[in-house]
Amino acid sequence: MLRGVRLRVALGALACAAAATLAMTGCPGLDALECHGGACSDAASPGDASGDPGDDGSPSASGIFCGASGSCAAPVNECCYQGTTGTTTCNPTFQCNGSDIFCDDPGQCPGGSTCWICITTQGFQGTSCDYQNDIVNNDHCNSSTAMALCHDSSQCEGGTTCKPLAVVGFDAGAGATWFHACQ
Repeated sequence: MLRGVRLRVALGALACAAAATLAMTGCPGLDALECHGGACSDAASPGDASGDPGDDGSPSASGIFCGASGSCAAPVNECCYQGTTGTTTCNPTFQCNGSDIFCDDPGQCPGGSTCWICITTQGFQGTSCDYQNDIVNNDHCNSSTAMALCHDSSQCEGGTTCKPLAVVGFDAGAGATWFHACQ
């Protein structure tokens, strides 16, 4: 994996050098590249592959907000929530022994499909782009307990708007709400 990242960085540097000779701009310096998993991007640009929170505290579409752990690079990583301790960690996808947070925005789902959150009477169960297999079959939610997550009302359908969703046990810090859902 590391060899692939180095190759991408080297190829990216060569492409930028070639573009610079043609008087094109917009290539980051090698010291400004930030790599997570197999994805590298300009760390100084908004909405980079790291998923650093934007000015409003919300993560970019490529990064899953993960509380004190920062953000996780979707889809190679997920945020793993341990309900017993309230802690979060970034784990490789499908290697969480807690509640999986695969997405928090439709931009992290294949083809921009819906990112769902499941909250039952037992509390938070997880989030996923796969409604039938994960939300219904694994987490045991249905259309009355699952909600579509969002970061903007344009991502919502049926007269709903994107609003903060308070979930017991989740604090995004400084009074911010971790999740936003179409409500």
